[in-house]
Amino acid sequence: MEPAPRVRSQVLAGAFTFACVAAVAAPVPSGPGGNLGHLLAVEVEYHARKLIFSMTTRARLTLVPADSVRDTLRTPPVGTPVPLPAGTIVSLVVESDLPFGRHDVTRILLDPRSGAALQTDKLTTVRGSSRTVTRYLKEGVYSWRSWPVDRTEETRGPESWTGERERYSPYPAVLPAGEVMTDGYALIPLAEAARLDRPGATLRLYVPSYHNLLALDFVPAGFEQREVRMEEESPSGVHLRDGQSLVRVVQVTAHAVAGTGRETPHELGVLGFQGGVTLLVDAHTGVPLALTGRADYIGSLTARLVRVRYAYEPPPG
Repeated sequence: MEPAPRVRSQVLAGAFTFACVAAVAAPVPSGPGGNLGHLLAVEVEYHARKLIFSMTTRARLTLVPADSVRDTLRTPPVGTPVPLPAGTIVSLVVESDLPFGRHDVTRILLDPRSGAALQTDKLTTVRGSSRTVTRYLKEGVYSWRSWPVDRTEETRGPESWTGERERYSPYPAVLPAGEVMTDGYALIPLAEAARLDRPGATLRLYVPSYHNLLALDFVPAGFEQREVRMEEESPSGVHLRDGQSLVRVVQVTAHAVAGTGRETPHELGVLGFQGGVTLLVDAHTGVPLALTGRADYIGSLTARLVRVRYAYEPPPG
């Protein structure tokens, strides 16, 4: 039997994962969506604590040759897969230690120029083990889910799991001309590429969610001084950053694309948060330092950046 979903753990995973990918890239702008191929922060670690819950997430973003992942892309029986671009693609690996013994590792493949998602591969172990591979199509998404049917299978690893299910989920609406569907893990790197620190800058991205297509709007809301404490690593060495920093506040809200049918507050939330979320982005590097939102069961939750590794020297603060 397929394991029943653990709702609270899923909400925490969605909300916290949104934060963990917030700083994996500070790309050089190249059009509305920017280019994820020009990276500043290539490894990050976020931490959040709420009552008895403690969560840690590490993310790593690299450029890899497109040919090196060609054989990992699955071919669904229906639909037209998003094509593999020539040259290089972005590989984003996110690892999370979550409450209730849950451990998630997710690998996302992205077009570095358009931000379009190609495929995600998510493995959950320790508690409620499962693996889900999702292939993005022009018409929707196709997923393959597997899980262990007993404890013996669980100890052998995902290649031996015999619980299986496939599902095709067509998009319930047509995207505006020229837009692409991206994955939740890519939202903030793309937001960084859009240079939301510029006066009047805004950004809209599209992601699938339950029975809807969501349009996510990123709107800057001014600057503030905030306390920051984190470890920074760059080619020149490692040091502790501790003190006041200038941040830009970015509000993120979601709404259903016209024609998607029914809407619920949960479906219109941003990746596990109910309603909008707030990002605090470093005004000098573009790296998000914290994310705050409200999640089911636990109320307000803030994830803070505690460690970052830069590919090259960041601009002075």
